[in-house]
Amino acid sequence: QAGKVVYVGNLSGTGNTVVVYHGYGIYTYYYHLDEVNVEKGYILAEKEAIGTAGKTGFSNGKTALQFCVSIDGVFVDPSDLVK
Repeated sequence: QAGKVVYVGNLSGTGNTVVVYHGYGIYTYYYHLDEVNVEKGYILAEKEAIGTAGKTGFSNGKTALQFCVSIDGVFVDPSDLVK
């Protein structure tokens, strides 16, 4: 989904983190990234890569990508959105 990158940074628990705002109160969060290909303020096109999965933050040394979605400040299960 297209959106605007509103946060790029390294957090102790989630490592390299990117947050994208998609409008209508919808945000997506990408954690534990290795490489980050975007910066704050970047307008992201649909299906555009934001980075690569990595081992940053508390990932137990395993390559990981944690993906989260919030709507109006409430985190939701992304699989519930496609039923």
